[in-house]
Amino acid sequence: MQKKQQITPFWNRIPAFFLYALRPIPLSLTIGLSIITAFTGSSVWSLVIYAVMMKYCFEALDRTTQGELSPPGLTYSVIVDGYELPAKLFALFVVFFMLVGSIGQSVGFLPSMILLYFGMFAMPASIMTLTVTNSMLSTLNPLLLMSMIRRIGWSYLILYAFLFFLSTAQATAQYFFSTRIDPSLFFPVYNGINLYFSIIMFHMMGYVIFQYHENFGEPTPAVLTSVDPETQKLSYFEQCMDEGNTDAAIAELQGLLKLEPNNTDLRQRLHTLLLANQRTDDLARHAKRYIPLLISNNNPHAAAEVYLDCLENDKECSLQDPESYHPLVQALRERHKPDLAVQLAKDFYAKFPDNDLLPAIYLLAAKILCEDLNRDDLARKILEALNRRFAQHELAPQINSYLLTIQQLSSA
Repeated sequence: MQKKQQITPFWNRIPAFFLYALRPIPLSLTIGLSIITAFTGSSVWSLVIYAVMMKYCFEALDRTTQGELSPPGLTYSVIVDGYELPAKLFALFVVFFMLVGSIGQSVGFLPSMILLYFGMFAMPASIMTLTVTNSMLSTLNPLLLMSMIRRIGWSYLILYAFLFFLSTAQATAQYFFSTRIDPSLFFPVYNGINLYFSIIMFHMMGYVIFQYHENFGEPTPAVLTSVDPETQKLSYFEQCMDEGNTDAAIAELQGLLKLEPNNTDLRQRLHTLLLANQRTDDLARHAKRYIPLLISNNNPHAAAEVYLDCLENDKECSLQDPESYHPLVQALRERHKPDLAVQLAKDFYAKFPDNDLLPAIYLLAAKILCEDLNRDDLARKILEALNRRFAQHELAPQINSYLLTIQQLSSA
C-alpha cells in the first residue's frame, strides 16, 4: 500500500537551508574553490570557477526538485559533465540587460526601468523555469514567467522576500570581510561567500518547485511515494479481519507484540479485539502489560479505561507492576469511581504489603474515603495505622496532618 508524505512548507525549513550549504560536500567545494581563487587571482580562471559554482548550484536545485534534500556529491557528472544550464543563465543575463539598455535608448528611461524591476522580481521564476523547461526562450517569455509565479501563488512573494534578504546578507558579509582582511584574500573570501549563499538560494528555489510540483503538472517525486511500513506490517492482520478470522488476527497481533512489546497502537488493537470477542482471560493477561505501558507513557486515564474494561468482563484485573497503582488509583478517582479506587489500593496491600509505595497509595485511599465517600471513620483507621508503621517515612508529616484534620472535623 502506498501513502503520500506531506511536504513541509519551505518557510518552515529556513534553518535547514542554511545548514544545507554547511554540509561536508558543499562546504568542501566552497573552501576548495576559494583556495583555488587565492592562487589564480582575478584571471580567466575566475570565469571557470564561477561556472563550476553555478553548475553545482543547478545540480543542487535539480536534485532538490525531486525531494532529495541531501547535497549532490562531487562526481564527474556534477563537476565536469554538462554546463548547459549555467551557460543559458549567463546568456539570459546578457540578453536581458542588452534588452533593458536597448529599450532605454529607443523607448525611454521609464519603460526600461519597468522592465528592469520586472526582471529582478521575476528572476527566481526565470531560474526555476529554466530548470524545469531547459529553454532560455521560455525564461524570456513574460507570460510563462507570470504563469510560473501564479502557480506558486502568494508563496512566491515569501520566496522572493527570503531571496532578497539572502542577497542582502551576502552583500553585507562580503563588505564586512572586504574591510577587515588583506586585499590578497578579497577574491577567495568573496567567492566563498558568494557560493555559500548561492547554494542556499538555489536549494530554496528547488524546494519550492518540489513543494508545488502538482501546480506545475510535474509527476509526484519518488521520495513522496513509499511503502507505509505500518500498513505493510499489518497487512496480514487486515487480511484476517477482512476474512472474519479473528482468532488468526489476534494471534498475528500477539506475534507482532513479541517483536514490539511497547507498541501502544498494536496493544490498543489487541485490547479492542479481545474485548469485542469476550476473550476475558486473554484480556486480563494483556492488561498486565498494557496498563503499565500506558502509565509509563503518562496516560493514566487510558490505563483506567483498560482496567474498567477488564473489570466489566471478568470482575477481576490483577496488576503485577507496583508503580502502576498510584496513578491508576488517582485516575479512577478522577473518573468518579472512588469505590474501585479504594479497592485497588487494598489490592496493592494484598500483593505488596512491604512496598515503599504503600504510604502514598494508602494516604490517597484515605483522602478518597474522606472526601469522596464520606467515610471518615475508615480514613482515620488507615491514617492511624500508617502513623504507627511509617513514623519515619517522608510522607509521615502529610499523613499526620491529614489525620489531625479528620480528627478536628470529627470533633467539631
